[in-house]
Amino acid sequence: MRNTSIIFILLVFSSLVIISGSFSKEPPQNEFIIWGKHLEDTELRNSLIKRLEDANIEYMVDDEKNVLIKEIPPIFQGHPNNATMKKIPSFQQPYFNHFWGGTHMIPEGNLQSNVDRFLGFGELYDQHRPEAPKRVIDMISTYLGNKPSRVIDIGCGTGLSTFIWAGVAEQVIGIEPNPDMRAEAQKKWQQLGEPASVSFMAGYSNQLPLEAGSADAITCSQSFHWMEPTSTLQEIARVLRDGGVLAAYDCDWPPVLGWRLETAYNQLIEHGDAIIARTTAPEQSANKWRKDRHLHNMTESGLFRFTREIVFHNMERCNADRYMGLVLSQGGMQTVFKMGSTELDTEVASLRSLVDEHFDDQTLELLFSYRLRLAVK
Repeated sequence: MRNTSIIFILLVFSSLVIISGSFSKEPPQNEFIIWGKHLEDTELRNSLIKRLEDANIEYMVDDEKNVLIKEIPPIFQGHPNNATMKKIPSFQQPYFNHFWGGTHMIPEGNLQSNVDRFLGFGELYDQHRPEAPKRVIDMISTYLGNKPSRVIDIGCGTGLSTFIWAGVAEQVIGIEPNPDMRAEAQKKWQQLGEPASVSFMAGYSNQLPLEAGSADAITCSQSFHWMEPTSTLQEIARVLRDGGVLAAYDCDWPPVLGWRLETAYNQLIEHGDAIIARTTAPEQSANKWRKDRHLHNMTESGLFRFTREIVFHNMERCNADRYMGLVLSQGGMQTVFKMGSTELDTEVASLRSLVDEHFDDQTLELLFSYRLRLAVK
């Protein structure tokens, strides 16, 4: 039995091929597989390896084409979730899966509280939030000069802003750090027949696992205010090709529905924010950057040759249930509910009565106003 164990250990050791940097005399006791053989994006895989080499980080490739490193360096914090990572305590113990998320250090400039704000209600969010208007495609194409071939959708959530590019761009990649939102996007992707042009991965806006100059267009739909602007714009400029377009767009809340309902909506949201401010330590709170500074930040970055804001609107059909879903899918509301607080219950019920009265069991056309901040590299 002892001889069998020794032979097994020797076989495992001999199966590892050192590609770069050399792991001293023997494999380390703790390693991470950062890229699995089951992932077929050769371009991205090679890009990741090149970034390891450029940063002088030691790595190994085993005979199954898995790339191994001793520890997670900063350049891979936020690495794609669909690249299953395996932590190997020792070669004498079985492998066990460690999926990216929750236990790693996120890149500087990002807040775990911002990511966690959207945990637990991916389905509610996807069911009620507005899809990205298709006219966004035309706007971006106008400033690009043609339809984009490769689109990166940062902070894609459940894919509401990603799937509009299916059948338009040759490739669209949705990047989202929140596992619940990303799981909902992946579920829809499967329901749609797993379109080859669409994919999703985990990642952060200021450390994109993508090659420089590899994207024609980068979009941020209802998400740019959750991103640290300076480092995010630098990373976006790195990934965009020359002449590429960045479009960060948001709808105004609430949608147009009359002053009584809108006043009740705003008061409810403000009350929820007040509860969070009263009960949550500042360092544990989510942080938003001002949307009205998006264009200023793009312009002042000096990274783009042209910037402007475009204001437009989009119509969507809505009934009372969907309108309440829009309200309840707001991150602040969900934060209060996840605290176990019932402080908003009376106001929610009161708003529900107003909404039911307004819609009167009908489905109405609802106007969403949008502001798109655009930059050309």
